Parts: sequence; structure tokens; C-alpha cells
Amino acid sequence: MSADISRSESLIEIAPYYLTKGHQNKALHYYEQALTLESDNFKVLRNILLLHIDLMQYEIASLKAERALEKYPSQPIIYLVNGVALNKLKKAKEALSSLEMGLDYIIDV
Repeated sequence: MSADISRSESLIEIAPYYLTKGHQNKALHYYEQALTLESDNFKVLRNILLLHIDLMQYEIASLKAERALEKYPSQPIIYLVNGVALNKLKKAKEALSSLEMGLDYIIDV
């Protein structure tokens, strides 16, 4: 196991601690550090996007979601985050478009 992955796992384990203590900004910081070490970790990316929404950082959430869609175009959660962010930014038509595109990737079981 490489040192970067080991360090990334440690950072990922620290972030939920801060979430339980109500320190979302600190958790976000640790998740972002982990993502720099392990750029293909979708779970960490998802947590970062959701934290930006929780922290009402809608512009950042939308920008990061747009970039994430280039890498993960079949992940409906990214379309949802983007849609929520765009809606909060008063871009209703764009939000609706994002949400509708995300529907294509939801599978009925």
C-alpha cells in the first residue's frame, strides 16, 4: 500500500469525527486533502459535494459537480447536487435540466 493511500485513508477517517462534532468546514478540509491524494475516490468526492451544499457554497458545489460529471457521467447524485446548487443560484432552467439528465441514470429495481 502506498503512503499516499494510507494517508488518504487516515484523512477520510478523521472527517466523520468532525462531522459528528458539527464542524463541517473541518470535515470538508480533510476530505479535500484526501481527494488530492486519491483523486479517483468517488465516495470522498460525493461527500465534498454534499458538504458544499450543506455549507450553502452553491457556486463551488455547481462548479465541482460540473467537473465531476466529466469523470463520472453516470452518477445521479452529481446531477442532484448540481441541480440543487443551480436552483439555489436562481438558475431554475439549468437546475431542471441537470435533474432531468440525472433521472436517466436512476434504475428502477
